[in-house]
Amino acid sequence: MVARKFFSKFICAVIVLHCVLQLVSSLQGPTVHRSSRWLSPVPSAQAPPITKVQKWSLYASSSYVSQVRDRLGLEDRFGRWRYLQRLLEDETAPRDANDILYAVLDGYINFPRPKFGSSDETGSPERTEQRLQRIQAVLEKAVGESVPFMTDNESVYDPEIMRLLEMVLPDPQDDEEDFKAAWDMMIELNGRESVKINERDGRPEWKARCMIARIIIYYDFITYGIVDAPISEK
Repeated sequence: MVARKFFSKFICAVIVLHCVLQLVSSLQGPTVHRSSRWLSPVPSAQAPPITKVQKWSLYASSSYVSQVRDRLGLEDRFGRWRYLQRLLEDETAPRDANDILYAVLDGYINFPRPKFGSSDETGSPERTEQRLQRIQAVLEKAVGESVPFMTDNESVYDPEIMRLLEMVLPDPQDDEEDFKAAWDMMIELNGRESVKINERDGRPEWKARCMIARIIIYYDFITYGIVDAPISEK
């Protein structure tokens, strides 16, 4: 009888301790995964297993990405196409472009693209170690969840980030087809004559906006938009 009473009290104590720990945990909020450069607020239950590629992950928060996507109307291809036109026509805020640049590159690193049927092709840039490292170098310049590339002051853009961005684009010699395809998209979006004039004039505003447009197009912005979750294979 004494042993049974002791056991009952012991069980009650364990239950009370468990409830207290749950209460403390809920007051502290979700677990935060630390990056070597800044904190990225992702609940531990949602964090995917760490892989060789994901050691570079910066994990843009889904809530913030959704806000950007909804605010700018990027849910469908038409909305994304229209945003790119406005970007090249200097009708969008620099901060929005910086936010999208971050989200698109971060999504490329974190969420591999699905393959076409039984082939190994994805239609996306090949995920080489060198490419991922170069994208990581860009993302390490981020402030929060935005790459501070375009600015509102006279400098227009950050020259160091421009240098890093040039390295994540297709090489004009090694990837000539992809390099030309990106410029073909600029012509489709902005018009051949307009692109020709802007390239001739070399205005900093055009250089910065064109750079962002080419990069996010190359990394599947029109096809997938801003990716903040695994892409289902259909």
